[in-house]
Amino acid sequence: MTEILAVGETKFLTIERTTVEDAEGGFNHDVKIYEIDIAGATDVKSFDWLQGVDYTPVSKRLVLDVKPAEVVDYVDNLETIAWGPELENGNRSLVIVSDNNFGDTQLTQFFAVEVLS
Repeated sequence: MTEILAVGETKFLTIERTTVEDAEGGFNHDVKIYEIDIAGATDVKSFDWLQGVDYTPVSKRLVLDVKPAEVVDYVDNLETIAWGPELENGNRSLVIVSDNNFGDTQLTQFFAVEVLS
């Protein structure tokens, strides 16, 4: 998980990603955005570990599986999200970003998506 963005009092958006090297030496990035809800989850800060402990985890649902589409050929190592401006129709926008890590092999990318309620 590389990012957590507040949606409300108990709800957050998170980015989870994995990167796998392909046969040609390039990389494939699997990036998913989830909504998590901490309401009803066990506060585990006083536990040394969770093995053998009865607890309730946060709830989690997939909101967006970011994959290359016809509009863009390549999705790089997306790692951050931020609220963008409110759209003309009243919906929120979400900006998803990767950086090039100061190198020549990665891209800085910005994607903006409409958040539907």
